[in-house]
Amino acid sequence: MFDSKTIPAAIKKSSPDDGVLVPSGEYELTEVDKSLRIQAVENGATLRGPMVISGDFVVFSGLKIRGNDQAPAIEVRKGIVVFEECLIEGGIRVCEGAQAYFSVCHIRKAEEGLCVTDQSTAELFRTAVSGCHAGVAVRHGSTCALYASRIEQCAAKPGADELGAGIFAEASTVYAEGLSLRGNSVGLYLQDCPEVRLLSTCFSEHHAASIISAGLASSKLQLRSCSFDKQSSARCGQINITGGSLLMEHSLVRPEGAIALTANQSRLELFHSRLESASEIALDAQMSHIEALDLSLQSIGSAALSASECRGVIKQSSFTGQPPATILRSSDLLLEECKLIDSSVSDPDTVEKRAGSAMDALMEALNQTVSHENVRAELECIIRQAHAAYRRGLRGFPMTTQSFHAALIGPKSVGEESAGAMLAQALHVFSIINSPELHRVTIDQLLEEGVEALPKEGALLLSAREATGFTAATTAAVRTLIENLTRDPERLVIMEGEREEIRRVLRLSPAIQLAFSNIINFASYGPVELTNLFTQACIRDGITLSSDAALTLLLAFHFYSDRMDRRFTSVEGVLALYQRARRLYLERCGRLERFDCEMEAQDLDLPMDKVLRNATDRMPAFSSFCPSCSKENPWVHGLDRTMVCVHCEKPYLAKWGLWRESFAYRRLKEAAPRIEGGAISRRAHQTHK
Repeated sequence: MFDSKTIPAAIKKSSPDDGVLVPSGEYELTEVDKSLRIQAVENGATLRGPMVISGDFVVFSGLKIRGNDQAPAIEVRKGIVVFEECLIEGGIRVCEGAQAYFSVCHIRKAEEGLCVTDQSTAELFRTAVSGCHAGVAVRHGSTCALYASRIEQCAAKPGADELGAGIFAEASTVYAEGLSLRGNSVGLYLQDCPEVRLLSTCFSEHHAASIISAGLASSKLQLRSCSFDKQSSARCGQINITGGSLLMEHSLVRPEGAIALTANQSRLELFHSRLESASEIALDAQMSHIEALDLSLQSIGSAALSASECRGVIKQSSFTGQPPATILRSSDLLLEECKLIDSSVSDPDTVEKRAGSAMDALMEALNQTVSHENVRAELECIIRQAHAAYRRGLRGFPMTTQSFHAALIGPKSVGEESAGAMLAQALHVFSIINSPELHRVTIDQLLEEGVEALPKEGALLLSAREATGFTAATTAAVRTLIENLTRDPERLVIMEGEREEIRRVLRLSPAIQLAFSNIINFASYGPVELTNLFTQACIRDGITLSSDAALTLLLAFHFYSDRMDRRFTSVEGVLALYQRARRLYLERCGRLERFDCEMEAQDLDLPMDKVLRNATDRMPAFSSFCPSCSKENPWVHGLDRTMVCVHCEKPYLAKWGLWRESFAYRRLKEAAPRIEGGAISRRAHQTHK
């Protein structure tokens, strides 16, 4: 309503459920007492509080709202309030049973960014909270749910006695899915909370601790597919539980210099999880009940497990430390089928043990080197066949005749050379070929120089692309040359080219078709594969990507893939982008005289047009899809790349997620089984019922 000079005047003239349009400028607003939609029509529309909201249903859209130092910017006393794409400075208080919903918002610069109290409810979706003493405070029987959101840089003011926290909850319920907590004093601080559930949540770079929980006997904390790392202080453990119960599944805890998990008078249920500490105890439990299965505890300089006056059963788990376990006054604590490994004692290697460790190293290299998921799966099958043949040979079993030659079909520069090099390296490890080197040769070169001129060691990457010398007159010669190459037991031939080019060669003879029975199809690079290429280049040069840089890069490659921008959707384009980023990164390191810095988003030198910049600012949300059941799972950067599906509970690899507004996501979403609204894990729970 542009005919009113002030916002209060416009609200007074409006009827319930009307809309108030706010042009650019700053306007004072202290009360909203009716159902309204208050929406910015131009950039720069600002409301100045503090304001009290008591309308039944109020919507704020596209606005900047700020308060003062004396009171929160907004106090919600009644009804339902929705904030859409708002920037809120000064904090929000939701009380007296009211409800508040935030979508694509940013809350900052407050003592408590969001305070939910007196049995109220709040829900945050794709919302960031930063620069507060407590990012989200939930008190007195209230409930708060956070989806695909981020809470960071929440710390106490200098000289304050209390610690700052990303989330502080007292006698309340918290549910989080796809949440990132980063750079806070404490990530999650709990007192007497009846139930707290976290799914696919990443805790990173906290100063004092990731979780501190002091609960009643009935308090329940559930962690599923969560990741914890990079704690800067060793004063507290990364996860600290006193009273109540902890259920941890499929999670990874790596604090480096602190205890991974401490528990006192608690019930611990730990399943399929890893706790690793560089110099402290991995799990320190006192007067607690422990139930564990497939638990891995590792400590380089201390005991992996320290238990005092504990009881329970730990099954099929491993403890690696100095010593592996220290158990005192715990006769009722049973270890069943567990491995105790003293890391200070070296065990002489056997040939078979080296083969097993080599296989693990190859799988790690394969996951880091090959970006295409289907190509990685096909190569893994071939490598495992070679591994099995090698182990059978060591035990004296007869070797079966098997071809490891492969045909790689796809467009140029989509990773065929990396895949070929990976296969050559693996077959060399298992003594199939005598050198890991990969030599590139074309069919035209083969016709001109013959087999005798080719290198005698290593593997051949035979390119069938644009073979101008391959004509009807030379068909017989090509057939003879390739048959001779594939018959040589000392050679590995990896042929690459477009589909019709490969088919033309395979049709030459049944012997060639039989030799190239391993056919691997490459597709054009998608956003995940492009991000993998960039990060692989960083790994080769020993450069670490910051979390913000990684997310910016992932979002940008989704954006370029949707636009089919050929500058950045090929190997050459990604490497050119990396070379520019590395130059800017090294220049910044030189100016700072520090050479252990992370590569930041400012180093990437990405062409940022308005649409991409807007997408970056809107808290992009990501998902991954389980290859077993094709269903969606939340994804957050920093999680362990081995995910566990919330639907079928099968593990799968997901180093990167798919942006939920991209074509790649929509394509997989349409192919996935239909699941109706709500949080991903809650939909899965309903499906199981």
